[in-house]
Amino acid sequence: EEMVEPAVNGTKNVIIAAAEAKVRRVVFTSSIGAVYMDPNKGPDVVIDESCWSDLEFCKNTK
Repeated sequence: EEMVEPAVNGTKNVIIAAAEAKVRRVVFTSSIGAVYMDPNKGPDVVIDESCWSDLEFCKNTK
């Protein structure tokens, strides 16, 4: 929850600001997908800049 709430609120703020500025399209990108998708990582693994998602797993679960 401590990670989700700031992400949701930050995204909401961007969408609200875009709507107020009459922006027609917003492209949302996130880095969590780059490091999160690996079925071989256990729940105790600390995610850092050396951790990358398993490309084949991502392709197969798209």
